[in-house]
Amino acid sequence: MADLRIAYSELMVGANHPTKTDTLNRLILAEHGSDGKHSKITDPWIDVRAFGAKGDNSTDDTTAIQNAFNALPSTGGWIYFPSGIYLVSSTITIPQSAVTVTGNGQSSVLRAKASTYAPPVMFSATSKNNLIFARLRFEGNGSLPSGTPGTADPAIYLTSVNNAIFEECYMTNFMGIGLALAWCTDIWVEKNKFVSMGQYMQGLSPITGVPNIWAAYNSSRIYVRHNYFYDARFGAIELLCSLSEFSHNYIEHSGESAVYTEYVSGTDPVEKNIISHNIIKDVYLIDIAPIGIECSANNTTIANNNISLCQGDGIGIGAASKVIVVNNISFNNNQTPAQGLIGCGIKLQNVSTVANPDKGNDIVIKGNICYDDQVTPTQQYGVRVYMAGSAVSYKRLMIEGNAAYGNVLADIYTRPDMNLLSDPSVSIRDNQPWVNIYKNTTRYTHNVASTVQMMSYTVPANSMGYNGGVRIIAYGTVTGTANTKTITVRFSTTLTFMTITFAAGDTGTWRAEAQVMNSGANNTQAISGVDYKNNAVNEVVATTGAIDTTADRAISIQGQLVSVLDSITCDALIIERL
Repeated sequence: MADLRIAYSELMVGANHPTKTDTLNRLILAEHGSDGKHSKITDPWIDVRAFGAKGDNSTDDTTAIQNAFNALPSTGGWIYFPSGIYLVSSTITIPQSAVTVTGNGQSSVLRAKASTYAPPVMFSATSKNNLIFARLRFEGNGSLPSGTPGTADPAIYLTSVNNAIFEECYMTNFMGIGLALAWCTDIWVEKNKFVSMGQYMQGLSPITGVPNIWAAYNSSRIYVRHNYFYDARFGAIELLCSLSEFSHNYIEHSGESAVYTEYVSGTDPVEKNIISHNIIKDVYLIDIAPIGIECSANNTTIANNNISLCQGDGIGIGAASKVIVVNNISFNNNQTPAQGLIGCGIKLQNVSTVANPDKGNDIVIKGNICYDDQVTPTQQYGVRVYMAGSAVSYKRLMIEGNAAYGNVLADIYTRPDMNLLSDPSVSIRDNQPWVNIYKNTTRYTHNVASTVQMMSYTVPANSMGYNGGVRIIAYGTVTGTANTKTITVRFSTTLTFMTITFAAGDTGTWRAEAQVMNSGANNTQAISGVDYKNNAVNEVVATTGAIDTTADRAISIQGQLVSVLDSITCDALIIERL
């Protein structure tokens, strides 16, 4: 029966913004007969058995395989592994560019012979271009870690390689990194399976990350798509590169952060990456951060991912600016509350300081769904905005159009003392918690010389918890020039925290935006907001309250007139649970 092997023609194409076919000189799926011949293959084709490789799971085939590679001309060619188990005891070096290494799928097995904790690198290439690894199975020795953490070598290590494909391979039981990329460009990693890979280091010290895929040191244009990761013992990928994409992958049962990207130091860029359309579930704690997607790199797009059952956060944004988090679904996270983690659907933890103020700015969180529908909810917050230690506040932050429900402490939460609503560069609005939302848009007109309650909403007893609260939006108009007109916003009957006054002769529009948050107790509030008169800021509010929220408490909009010739309208009162 004919089998499929991968071939490429000698047609060269442009290298600017290459596609997958451009990158490797036009790949062709060619059907080969039992004689192994095909007219489209013009490059040398070497079967490793011709150089003495046995593939019998007992003979050390390392030397035979290396001799097969060495026999290729400088123009490259094909190395073919028929079905079998080939034992490898030391590193096989690829000495030429334009080399395709292929086999018959999972029946062509390259297995580390060493029974030690850390077998050597299996394949290595430096400054070689146009490489393909396809339809092979790579196996480590399968031992659990018993050596020094972080000492296991990668299975495949490519350095300064341009244009390579790693496709339709199966990799398992390596204690080190599966595929390591340093100073590489235009690398395609597609339709592979990584199973039981990396170093399971819980309880061991020091903590050293060994993800399934590692791309770093000025690497760029790394495309990791349509792969399957299971039991990634220290994450599926560390994306420490630029202009790269991690998309349409499935990750289940990953240790620490399943997807991690961070700019650490030095001059190597880590930016302009896309993380999208991945399914991530069941991320467990190794060190400190069992997060689905952890981002501390600038210019990152995180979009359309589905994340659940992480022991920490679904998505965590740290020391990063210019980050877009859109259209993700993050649910039922914080799976082990006893560990003391405050797991959220999406968490922003700003670490910018006065000395380093650029982190935490220009962040958009929009159109995400963060919920918990378990019988016993564990996800603490839907979206949580937080500052660490001496961090300075966010600038140009947009949290809009998100939906959340069922979270333990609050659906949308910002730390009260940040006073985000007083910053005109910050927009937190139109989020839709799916419970405890109230909207009244029936206009109330007050035209009597007295003080009246124009609109109100009763916050149910205990609904604010210890760290939850409400967001308030109210607006209307003022007419008449006879005397002063005053609008106040109250929490309970005793705490007036906003006052908008129109003097005699003044008319126009008014608007109040505020949030009232319990701060660590059910009778201690932090209140912040801003109100407007004729679209100009009238006052910025930052105050505290001591209202007991274990009882029903009203939020009310009061209107006060001195003359019947004047009037005040309240056009809407909107309350969102935070």
